[in-house]
Amino acid sequence: MIQPLLDQVLCVGVSALTSNEITAGIAFSRKIKEVCPEIPIVWGGWHVSILPEESIKDPNVDIILKGIGQNTFLNLVEAISRQERDFSSLPGVYFKCDGKIVKTKDEQNGKMDVASLPAFELLDLEYYRLASLRLRPKPVIDGLNITGYLYYVTSFGCPHSCAYCCNDILFKRRSYGYPIEKVVDQIKFLVEEKGFNSIGFMDANFFVNVNRVERFCLLILEKGIRFAWDAQMHVDDILRYEKRGLFKLVRDSGCFRVNIGSESGSQEVLDYINKKIRVEETLESARILKNYDIEASFNFLFGLPRLEDIKQVHESIKLAVDLKRINPNFSLPVSFYIPFPGTSMYRDALERGLKVPDSLKEWGVFDTAYDGSGYQNYPWRRKSLDKLIKDAFFFYIPLAVPGNMCRGTLTRVDERLKSSKLRFFIRIGHWLAKWRVKHSFYRFPFETHIFRMYAAVRKSSTYIAGGKAE
Repeated sequence: MIQPLLDQVLCVGVSALTSNEITAGIAFSRKIKEVCPEIPIVWGGWHVSILPEESIKDPNVDIILKGIGQNTFLNLVEAISRQERDFSSLPGVYFKCDGKIVKTKDEQNGKMDVASLPAFELLDLEYYRLASLRLRPKPVIDGLNITGYLYYVTSFGCPHSCAYCCNDILFKRRSYGYPIEKVVDQIKFLVEEKGFNSIGFMDANFFVNVNRVERFCLLILEKGIRFAWDAQMHVDDILRYEKRGLFKLVRDSGCFRVNIGSESGSQEVLDYINKKIRVEETLESARILKNYDIEASFNFLFGLPRLEDIKQVHESIKLAVDLKRINPNFSLPVSFYIPFPGTSMYRDALERGLKVPDSLKEWGVFDTAYDGSGYQNYPWRRKSLDKLIKDAFFFYIPLAVPGNMCRGTLTRVDERLKSSKLRFFIRIGHWLAKWRVKHSFYRFPFETHIFRMYAAVRKSSTYIAGGKAE
């Protein structure tokens, strides 16, 4: 089956994140080598870019592209088409030649103005559009019936240096973006010709370049492109955009939601992870977003190797409650820290007993459970503390400050308080949850056990990150 497909192939590319994507990538690469061992296997992406020396040793990897590969990969393919096997002139490349591993100079990353945008026209976009309906944020946004949802990247890198993040390692606190005019033209094609009228921009920080974003919004309005979009935004950027009076323009262009790394309600923790924000600024940013009717997702980070105890957790719970009181429909995703090589916090994880793989294959089974379900690699984690976090964020807070979220653990709580046949019992749970969050008392959580039993009878999922229950 594979052989006929490889007759005209110059090389095969694999891009994988740490964990099971690596396992799948190795299995795929091994299959290609069994059928056509002469075809070069080229790996790229975050993991091999951070650990290129270790990754290139794997027998299923022939070439590694470090960092942004848009331009280098094109040059690599052209060199392979000329039957070259020495790629020393290409920046950011690790390759095997005559039994030796060769490393070239690092890629500078800065020539995105000449890079080609993703070739969406080569994909079966109708198949993707229909499948994407399961991922769309909501069926209707701002009166627009959502017919397709697409992830899109317009830039790479970030100027911040958060202690848990890999961006600083690869991009040296810089951001590199496609020309915004080309981006808008492609969005027009995707929205108006292919039906993707909701787009999630997956840039590490879409809003970092104010002039670029302002130009983007103006072009969207000028070309009459109607779609709903969301993107990652830093608390500092929210304050900057408000000061420059740009939020109305951003909202008018179709931005309905921003995703924010609030991370913690403890100033000690924020300083430790080098977030460079104040807790009060997170609350101010929430009030600004509410004023412009922009939804927000404030992400919280737990499971840190240092500076996390009951005090810091309760401070984060308090911030979460305060954010919900500003807008009950703000979402509060919870992630648990995963130590990735090269970050400054990674050293703390090693000191606290983190056991790490020493080969690409072993990294394929490394636990990256952001929902906090894995403990074997993280000896500093405490199950009792994790349970408190999950009880508070996934059960008590949405019940204490009811909104009408359509996704999450407890959905449409405010609506159910008014119209559900079980509203009497929901109201009792609401009063108990209000008392708990007011007094920061989460011991003896009998309500969660009752809810689990109810969910089991209804065959609904229990309260977990991203879970959904009646």
